[in-house]
Amino acid sequence: MKQAMTSLDNEQVRANSTSAAIEVVCSDAVSESAAHTHVSDWVVKTLRHADQPDASVSIKIVDLDEMVLLNTTFRQKNMPTNVLSFPFEAATNTQQFAEVEAEMEDFIGDIAICDAVVKTEAQAQGKTYEQHFAHLTVHGVLHLLGFDHVDESEAAEMENNEIAILAMMGFANPYETDLKDVKNDHE
Repeated sequence: MKQAMTSLDNEQVRANSTSAAIEVVCSDAVSESAAHTHVSDWVVKTLRHADQPDASVSIKIVDLDEMVLLNTTFRQKNMPTNVLSFPFEAATNTQQFAEVEAEMEDFIGDIAICDAVVKTEAQAQGKTYEQHFAHLTVHGVLHLLGFDHVDESEAAEMENNEIAILAMMGFANPYETDLKDVKNDHE
């Protein structure tokens, strides 16, 4: 996924001034947004909350077509979704890949966020675009850190972390908004 997320020409990469290496790449097909400039900060705050301040993450903000391709390729679902997380998995042949793994020691994975889906869901859920983008960024990072929402207890733990992290950033509880009938493929 790392290669897929950084292979397009003319993409914009933002540098990060923290100890964590956070790469944010915006696909050419996606218009820049003020919210995109905050993604690195949201990742850093999530990592600090999880006591993983040195972890590194790569995020790509994608359009609908690219998200459909990713979702079809990796989840066999031929439709867009809001966020996909790809946790880094160390190679089984550590001898052969020892040098690469040493360079990626703190790398925890890649995240793809679909800008168009974020906009549509935010409007349908009565949230601001920035609030929803922050929530999905936090959600994606928590997945990289091993959190999930497969069963009720895991979902409650993940949601409680999301709520706490978002509150620390000044955002409202994303689960208390007036949600309208929105199909969310991610859940």
